[in-house]
Amino acid sequence: MVPRPTLIAVLIGVEVAILYGMVVALGIGSSAPSIGFPGAPSGPSGLTFSSPQSFAVGNHPALAIDVGMADVTIDTHAAARIDVAVSDGMHHVGSSVPIIARADGDTVRISANETDFWSFLGDSRIVNISVPPATAVSILNAGNVTATGLRADASIVSGAHFHDSDGIRVRDFKGTLSATTAGGRVEITDADCPELQIAAADGRVRLTRVQAQNIDASSSNGRVDGTDVQLRNGSVTSANGRVSLQFASGTDTTVTAGAANGHIDVSGFAARPAKFAQSDGDDEDDDDDSASAQTIRVGAGSGRLDVHASNGSIYLSQEG
Repeated sequence: MVPRPTLIAVLIGVEVAILYGMVVALGIGSSAPSIGFPGAPSGPSGLTFSSPQSFAVGNHPALAIDVGMADVTIDTHAAARIDVAVSDGMHHVGSSVPIIARADGDTVRISANETDFWSFLGDSRIVNISVPPATAVSILNAGNVTATGLRADASIVSGAHFHDSDGIRVRDFKGTLSATTAGGRVEITDADCPELQIAAADGRVRLTRVQAQNIDASSSNGRVDGTDVQLRNGSVTSANGRVSLQFASGTDTTVTAGAANGHIDVSGFAARPAKFAQSDGDDEDDDDDSASAQTIRVGAGSGRLDVHASNGSIYLSQEG
């Protein structure tokens, strides 16, 4: 049997953890009360660097980031160096393990050994990084991620999920891009990608002025919106939300659109019925011509783009 004092201590710890979680979920800032208990963060030690760090890099700079739930912001400068600083603008919440930056040749590795109990509450710290535009970026774990001005390949994984606005934002980007979030949204603006891969498990996908030769974009529980996009090959899907794509002038693809539980609205293009596989019937060959599946030629129609909504409608139009 668990001793009564031990059980009481455990219950108190759980209650405090719930309170901390509420602080994170509500986005409470410096007015949040300071709560002391064994094992909880007790001061500034390990929360930030004592001062910003700067690393000289050569012709092939790279970032490797694994910082748990701390947010990451990346911008660019012309200098041949990578600058790293950690800030915490609110009363600290969540993990307090040190965030460490070190150079490995032209690669700067930024990491946090997320082993303390309180890391599940998130991390209110922000890792601010300035890099040369040609820096390749690999983010294995982070909270919210914002990247601006990159001109090299990037792979980004965000675990942020406390607020509707959490997730990944990439602006002014050129290169191959992979963006994955388990509980937030993905927003890509002003991007030119030979390969673009997006996966949002529980959030919206928004594309604005995006060019992609090959795209694989999906939202498991959110809509997908594209404005002024040029997409050639690949797929855009939503399991539980609408798909809306406004194609920019110069787009060259043939779209096959299918809505399992919704309608298809096409504006500015000629459309014709397409074969659509009905999965709820008993007939083995249950493909049929249906208003819920259409083929649309955009431009010369050289590419092949599949657009699918399992539980929502599809809207396809010509920008302008």
